[in-house]
Amino acid sequence: MTSTSEFLINSYIFSTSNNFQKVKLLIDEGIQLRTQVNPNTCLEELIIQIATIYDLSILFALAPYLVHLELCIVRNTPQELVPQFRLNVIPQVLKEFYIQTVQFQVIPFQDLLRPLICNIPSIEYLSVSVKTDDPDYAEAHLWTDMIAIMPSLKTFLLGLEIQITTSLLNRFSDGIHAELKSVVFKSFAENFDLSSSFRIYTNVSTLFIDSVPYRFNREQSYNTSPEAVRALCTNTAHLEQPSYNIFGLTMNGEYVPIIKNDYLEVIRQFSSITWLSLSSINVYDQENEIDAALPAPLTLKHLNSLFYCRSTECKVNRVLFDQLFYGHKRLDTLKMMYGDLIYLLRTASPSINGNHIKDLELFCQGADGAVRLLDLHHLILTFPQLECLSIQVVSSKLIKKNQVEIIEELIRSFRRLRSFRVNCTRGTLKLARSLMENDQMRFEWLTHVNAIGSHLILKPKTLALWKSVDTIIKI
Repeated sequence: MTSTSEFLINSYIFSTSNNFQKVKLLIDEGIQLRTQVNPNTCLEELIIQIATIYDLSILFALAPYLVHLELCIVRNTPQELVPQFRLNVIPQVLKEFYIQTVQFQVIPFQDLLRPLICNIPSIEYLSVSVKTDDPDYAEAHLWTDMIAIMPSLKTFLLGLEIQITTSLLNRFSDGIHAELKSVVFKSFAENFDLSSSFRIYTNVSTLFIDSVPYRFNREQSYNTSPEAVRALCTNTAHLEQPSYNIFGLTMNGEYVPIIKNDYLEVIRQFSSITWLSLSSINVYDQENEIDAALPAPLTLKHLNSLFYCRSTECKVNRVLFDQLFYGHKRLDTLKMMYGDLIYLLRTASPSINGNHIKDLELFCQGADGAVRLLDLHHLILTFPQLECLSIQVVSSKLIKKNQVEIIEELIRSFRRLRSFRVNCTRGTLKLARSLMENDQMRFEWLTHVNAIGSHLILKPKTLALWKSVDTIIKI
């Protein structure tokens, strides 16, 4: 976001007189707020991504009468600046407070989170979804001590991802990873009564502490691990309740060998999701799957987008992929690593049927190898109904050879294609640079690919094409 955009947001939403009561500001890098003379006294409900914890202090001054605040803090807080944090204005009517962090060093528990929460006595609903490397977050008694001095609190929810560090292991389990889960579980079971239920599990790098059941009063996504199948729960009856308002699920396998049924069992608990993202996948029973019993069919009736990202050595497990790719009526978007998909299409027997996919996004890094002209027929045959195709390469070297032929072949080969985009992070695209030279060259090229009248965007690193509705593709 440009400094001009940031200035306009600060001015028109938080300073200029308006009647906005609800505002949503979702900016990936987080907005940096500026102190204003005139606060917005009408704003009651705000969903916002801010840059740092210090923007929160400014926010409460800008919008002193917030009743509902969903807050995501994007950047880490430098440790030397933690003692300087102060709340200059204490919210007096804030009842619902959702706080989330993206990175692991944002809010130290004792120095920042506890003082922040305890200074807002009006909170009735508190949801803390934090990534952290602070071991204090795993101390159940610190949470109960904080709750005890919150006079209005009625609902308390946790979604913690605590980085497993030497400090964490030494505090809870004498440095033994295998005992961490049970020790933390015992602490939460002893400090909370059964009205508050928690699910506790670990993978290689993270300790997860979740409130259950997974039923929330607003839509949200959820980050988990296949290791959740081995979680300990302080009240197992709550796990039997179906999830509610979980619309997206992210699962990181960490490349640890895991059986496919562990993935599927976790996914089944979130049957209402609209998107699913799996990463760092290593299904270790791949060699024996022919003789193994097939898992029960998986039905996700709302699923419309699947992100299947990076299998070990690009070797996609066919049984797991088929469970996620077929049988979901609304699924029309597939996002994959280029190498994973090409490996799958080359080796699949029977062939993959991608007739239901309209939007395909491919990501190509060094491990995927170069985008090759001879591989294109796999894509063209498998996804004949494509309307949107995007290819993102980390380096232009990965699409250097036959670049012009590759791009032209893809644009001309899908009859229903409406949008096409290729982008490189490093380097530049030879075709894009050549087409930027003059209008006549662009017109001739659009004619060559049967896309006259289409909207073409060219930058040194990007070529994007949006076809006009009446463009007819000749094959």
